[in-house]
Amino acid sequence: MELRYPLTKRALYYCSRLISSQKGRNFKHDHYDDIQKVYSIWICTNPKRKNCGTIQRYSIAKEDLFGNVDVPKREYDLMVFMIVNVGNSKSPNYNGLLKMLSLLFCNQDEQVDASQILEKEYGYPKAYFEPEVFMKSWAHEIVVEAEEKGLKKGLRRGRKEGHEKGVKEGIEKGIEKGVKEGIEKGKIAGGLEQILVMTKRVMSSLSKTLDDAMAILELTEEEKAYVRRCLAT
Repeated sequence: MELRYPLTKRALYYCSRLISSQKGRNFKHDHYDDIQKVYSIWICTNPKRKNCGTIQRYSIAKEDLFGNVDVPKREYDLMVFMIVNVGNSKSPNYNGLLKMLSLLFCNQDEQVDASQILEKEYGYPKAYFEPEVFMKSWAHEIVVEAEEKGLKKGLRRGRKEGHEKGVKEGIEKGIEKGVKEGIEKGKIAGGLEQILVMTKRVMSSLSKTLDDAMAILELTEEEKAYVRRCLAT
């Protein structure tokens, strides 16, 4: 799955949140010396082909640009995040942790073979692979969960946007209808001067051009000519 953002930035954001959330819980006021180091591990089950089988570690490092100051590492080395790009467990370059993770996150068609290797080479108990325990691969569960969350979020957004659009259209139609009724009464009560006033109100309240406002008010050619002359002066 192609992300719309760099995963490194998201991981850095989460680590920052883990740090800031400690205030009031791990430390209070300005006791920043009590901040605890945080770790975040990201396992990518479907990375780009060129990234498969790689692990990156990111941390805060000190760099002396001019002179040298001895600062204990514990004072700045407060966050570490790792990105593990899982790939094909059958690759000859895969061993140890990468191979184990690849087997754990394999698709459903490969689960039988994967369970045997995990049991034999990594000591996973047979009970772990019972249907009621193992059921589907973790990767599949993650995808399903993401799809469900995305669907719910999309439905909520759709309802909200639909509601807002309906309210907006209702207000505009209500204003337009009210203006039309007002102009009809204005024609009777005030003649052309009232028509000019109502045209200006339509342009202002509905953000319409002069031609659009006159079309909404259904002015006659004589009334349009009068309005144009007045607004041109």
